[in-house]
Amino acid sequence: MGTVTLSPSVYWKGHVGTAILWYTPLYLWIATESTTLALFGLLVAVACAPLPDIDTALPVPHRGPTHTVWFLAGSIVVGSLVGGLLAPTFDVSVLIGVLAVGGAVGISLTSHVFLDALTPMGIRPFEPVAATSVSLRLVRSKNPMVNWALLIAGCVVLVGGSVSGF
Repeated sequence: MGTVTLSPSVYWKGHVGTAILWYTPLYLWIATESTTLALFGLLVAVACAPLPDIDTALPVPHRGPTHTVWFLAGSIVVGSLVGGLLAPTFDVSVLIGVLAVGGAVGISLTSHVFLDALTPMGIRPFEPVAATSVSLRLVRSKNPMVNWALLIAGCVVLVGGSVSGF
């Protein structure tokens, strides 16, 4: 049985940085209820950031099913259910648990698909219902300066918001 690995062309730095950047406001709000849950949500956001690119290890087209609104919606539902079930563990209401985990999943995956829509390859977010392609052609996914800038920006905003007590 072979090992499944993600393609080295997966530019995770930009995806992780953007997920952190987009999740930070929710992180700061959830931290007022439970710092532990906020950190857990952050880990979920970071873990989910490269998830749509799992398609590079599957027999489906890259930026195919895992880059659609259907994948996002299903993943958010699963994340929300997990968050609701874990809420008592963090001693918070079910709503806070759903927002922390479901929100982390939704924000992270949406930021990934959004970034991919900025590239020349683009995405087809409504496949198989509609073949509409979305590509703003603003930046190449393999641009190391953009990927590092996004990772650094996400970390700086998270640390800055946390330290300032924003």
